[in-house]
Amino acid sequence: MQPESTGSVSAPLGITSKFEYDMNEFKLVEKYNQEKQAEKLAELVAELNRKGSEGWEMIGLHTFEVVGGVLGGSKGNVSFTMWKRELPA
Repeated sequence: MQPESTGSVSAPLGITSKFEYDMNEFKLVEKYNQEKQAEKLAELVAELNRKGSEGWEMIGLHTFEVVGGVLGGSKGNVSFTMWKRELPA
């Protein structure tokens, strides 16, 4: 009787993949300015698509709230994207 396959494939011994990594920063402007927010989000989507077409895979996204001003309220967000892509063998 043959063992049941798990569907995973292992790389031959001694062969490992190598990757390069990149980070991008995206700032979203004043949270109450919807027109500028829409522009910044469109820029973000365009950048995501550009990176994807270059073979980059997004492996993380982290967003921080920016606070400040006289009352210390929220001024918007800054997002960082982390990317990787496999290097040619």
